[in-house]
Formats: sequence, C-alpha cells, structure tokens
Amino acid sequence: MLLKLSIAAFAALEIIFVPYFLESSKDGRTKKSQILKIICSTLFLATGIIAAVIAENQTNYAKHIIIGLAICWIGDLFLHPKQKTPIFITGTVFFLAGHICYIWAYCRAIFTLFPQARFFDWREIIAFAVL
Repeated sequence: MLLKLSIAAFAALEIIFVPYFLESSKDGRTKKSQILKIICSTLFLATGIIAAVIAENQTNYAKHIIIGLAICWIGDLFLHPKQKTPIFITGTVFFLAGHICYIWAYCRAIFTLFPQARFFDWREIIAFAVL
C-alpha cells in the first residue's frame, strides 16, 4: 500500500514540479531550472522502479525500461547545462542510449507476447510510405 501511495505522491509532485520547471526555464537554462529538471527526472525514474516493484515485474522488459529510464536521467543531467558542446553531446548520447533501451524492450516484448505478430506488417509499411 505504501508503494502505491508513493506513486500517487510522485505523480502529484510531477504535476507541481513540471510547470515550475517550464516556468523557470523560460528565460534560459539556469541552476534553478537544472535542479527542477533533475527533480522531475528523478520522480519519473522512481515511479518506473516502484511500478515494476509493485507489479513484481522482473522480466527483461522491465529491466530494459528501468535501465532506459536511468540512462535518460543521466542524459537529462548533461543536456540541461548551457550549451557547452562536449557536455551537450554527452547528454545527447546518454539520452539516445536510453531510448535505444526502450526500443529494445518493446521489440523484444512484441516477439515474446505476440509471437504470431510481425513488427511491421506489409500493409503498415505501405501506409508509412503513403504518409
């Protein structure tokens, strides 16, 4: 029960901190906006971890999603400082790596949960080409 309350509290804190972060970064990247961004990222990461614990989900899918969340957290840490090219590139690489973890988790899950399904059906490929 405590874990479920924690998720509700984290969601409520996100509702408070995200607009506060957006407001503080309106005038550019500052130390205050950096702190608020990391708070938001930490709440998001903690929510993912606690959701997996509550669901007792120890599958590779859950592990890859949590690894992706953690790597994106590091990316957020490096992406926000004022444009210093090596720091920004580091953040971009971490953020990309986190999203690769998400894609990997989704691709593996579709083959595990829906073995008869293909990742792309020929009709979907045609629809993407038309769009």
